[in-house]
Amino acid sequence: GPGYQSRIAYRRPLDSDRKLELGFGGYIHRRPFPLNRHVNSYAITGDWMVPLGSRVELSGEAFLGRAVGLAEESGNRYDSLYAVTGPIALPGTSIRGIGSAGGWAQMAIKARSDLDFNFAYGQQDPRNRDIFSGQTSASTRFKNQVGSANFIWQLRQNLLLSLEYRRFWTKYTLRQTTGNHYNLAVGYMF
Repeated sequence: GPGYQSRIAYRRPLDSDRKLELGFGGYIHRRPFPLNRHVNSYAITGDWMVPLGSRVELSGEAFLGRAVGLAEESGNRYDSLYAVTGPIALPGTSIRGIGSAGGWAQMAIKARSDLDFNFAYGQQDPRNRDIFSGQTSASTRFKNQVGSANFIWQLRQNLLLSLEYRRFWTKYTLRQTTGNHYNLAVGYMF
């Protein structure tokens, strides 16, 4: 069946380029599983876009919920959304939504008319006691975090150059891993 969501927001233009915006939302979905089982997913969300002076802006989103995350589940990986006590196809398997909280925040700085800097941090932190109510393995994820920094330079009116660095931290059952990601992008606007 369908999921339902809504959002209300307060928006106030400050000038032609900047606006203040604060939002609040909710989401609910009754997720079906085999053998006529269901798990209720829900989220309460908040978002913001707050200018600080003429060159700096804070933006972000936060959520608190059950059986939800910052991204859709990939493949058959349910371990950050659902705690299961066995194979889903078996009638005796219990399926429970995992409570989670997370979000992201970004600071955007307009250094010049042709140069922007962005700094961001985000995380998703599932409730550990919910995870432990199901099966766990060495690859069960307990927390994901990412931090990033980039610049976007408008070389010409229609040509952009950007360099970004991202660092990931993921806590698994037995270990915590980190990863670094570098990205160079060239964009042409038309």
